[in-house]
Amino acid sequence: MSKWRTALVKSLAPVWSAEARVHAVRHAMGMGLGRLALAALILAFTLTSLMWVDLQAMLAEAPGVIRQLPALALRGGELVATPPQVAPLILHNSQGREIAILDLAGRTRLESREAFVMVTKSRVLVKAGDGSVQAFPLGTGGQPDQSFTQQELLAGVKGIRWLALLIFLPLFYLFAMAMLGVEFGLLGLLAIVPNLMYRLGLDAAGRLRLASLGLIPSTILVALCLMAGFHQGLSLMALCASLLWVLLGSMSLDAWPDPVEGSGEAEPRQRDDDELSL
Repeated sequence: MSKWRTALVKSLAPVWSAEARVHAVRHAMGMGLGRLALAALILAFTLTSLMWVDLQAMLAEAPGVIRQLPALALRGGELVATPPQVAPLILHNSQGREIAILDLAGRTRLESREAFVMVTKSRVLVKAGDGSVQAFPLGTGGQPDQSFTQQELLAGVKGIRWLALLIFLPLFYLFAMAMLGVEFGLLGLLAIVPNLMYRLGLDAAGRLRLASLGLIPSTILVALCLMAGFHQGLSLMALCASLLWVLLGSMSLDAWPDPVEGSGEAEPRQRDDDELSL
């Protein structure tokens, strides 16, 4: 084993000791199906809870934003305001940050603004995480006229909270479970590469336990990004973090083989010249 790789594995031991990763893959502490399912349930619940906290924060800001709106009505499929709005109305949250725009005259572009949503007389524009803008029709010409008072909009916010609790969050929980399952499956397949590269001799169960090591650090990374308000590229970041942890586990298995029975210790593996030449 090269000196730099030995030094790297030893330097990471305070984060999670190499011996612990060896034990997690080769012995009883590795995640069986029961422990893996329990871990997935907990990780998915953690991600769902963070999404609920974000949604609660948005709904808490909604009443203050609604109170900045004029009287609105939908007539002939188009939104009108009373009194008429000529200049764009910029809506701010409690911290003074621009979060939405009401522009019934079409005088501004969402791409050049800080806000992530803009309402025109016929469309709702939503800015995605990559800066692109998607447009959704506000209504159709055949629908009946409708007015929107501040009281009705505030009541709608309460309805959204219950709707999210009963429908959105369970669906997101299932989505998080599915994503963890896909990630685990990919890691299980990709674990074949370091298993062959380092000649670890892991069976299918060992490769799956090796793959399971990557789920927790990747979920922690996603949770930290969500708490920091960073939502772009989370799936790719999670997969990269998982692959890194699986690679570190493979390096540890290569460096620390099973301990000699009775000694309770494992020493870094030293490859002979014949193995290094292969």
